Amino acid sequence: MTFSARREETLFPRYLALVTEMARRLAPLPAERTALELMNEPDQDWFSTFVAMDRWPGQLEALHKAARKAAPDLTLVMTGARGGGGEGLLRLDPKPFAGDANLIWSVHYYEPMAITHAGQPWETTPQRFLTHLPFPARALDAARAERLLAAARRSVEAKVKDAGRRRDLLAALGKALAAYRASDASEATIAADLARVGDWARRHGVPARRVLLGEFGVFRDGADPAARLAILKATRKAAEKQGFLWAVY
Repeated sequence: MTFSARREETLFPRYLALVTEMARRLAPLPAERTALELMNEPDQDWFSTFVAMDRWPGQLEALHKAARKAAPDLTLVMTGARGGGGEGLLRLDPKPFAGDANLIWSVHYYEPMAITHAGQPWETTPQRFLTHLPFPARALDAARAERLLAAARRSVEAKVKDAGRRRDLLAALGKALAAYRASDASEATIAADLARVGDWARRHGVPARRVLLGEFGVFRDGADPAARLAILKATRKAAEKQGFLWAVY
């Protein structure tokens, strides 16, 4: 047996026990004011080709069963795989939980990530250095693109000491900039993404008030202030149009 297999076999049962104990402790609290999220951003099924191969649905059922047994009335927050984003939720069939009316379905949304994750100092990716992009993407004209690219290159040269990594990043910056310009990121693309989540809810009989945009936001240090505010506004408006609850992170 490999180390990864041993790790896989031991960690989930231990986490299941933790969720069970947490649900037991929260059970006496007012259900209308207390909620337990069974797992935040489950890092599962990124490379699963077919939905039938996904591991998260079975794990979510196990977590739900354990928590509900320990706390019959507690509000439970559920989510999809692939980091809890829209793609993961859309892959998930909520039918096994149809009999439980006290669920909230959470989705996290951070598009366009070229802006929302720009400048994060714990990353060593093009997004760390290619900062202050405008929103929507069509606002990025050739002159501004050249200025931002030059600034990103200077930042890489100053901050990345490893020559090989520095070379790779310099080569990737132009591609990242081109990808953002081609993305057509706008208020309309954000609205369309969250409309797909709304379609999922309606298709499965999930009330819109039971869908929570549990995280959205923009890393402040690497964002153009106007772009940051525009993305926050566009995402909030798109969530409210669908009737979702929302929380900024």
